[in-house]
Amino acid sequence: MTDAVRELKKVIEKSEKTLLERWEEANNYLLDIELPMTKAALVERARFAKAPDNVLAFLKRIADRSYHTLEEIWDAAKNAIRQ
Repeated sequence: MTDAVRELKKVIEKSEKTLLERWEEANNYLLDIELPMTKAALVERARFAKAPDNVLAFLKRIADRSYHTLEEIWDAAKNAIRQ
C-alpha cells in the first residue's frame, strides 16, 4: 500500500467519524418523530427542539424529499456530505 493510499484511507476514516458525530448530534433533536416526514419538517422539528445552527445546517444538506425511516435520513446525510 502506498503512502498516498494510506493518507486517503485516513481522510476517509476521519470523514466517516465526523459524519457519525454530526448524525448523533442531529439525532438528539429528532427523538420521537413520526415518520414519514419531509426534509422541511425535519428541519422545523429540529429548530423547534432548539437545535444549534450546525445541526440545522447538517439537516438542510439532505435531499429535499419525504423520509420514511431514520435509515433513509442517515443515507441521505451520508450522500450529502460526500458530494
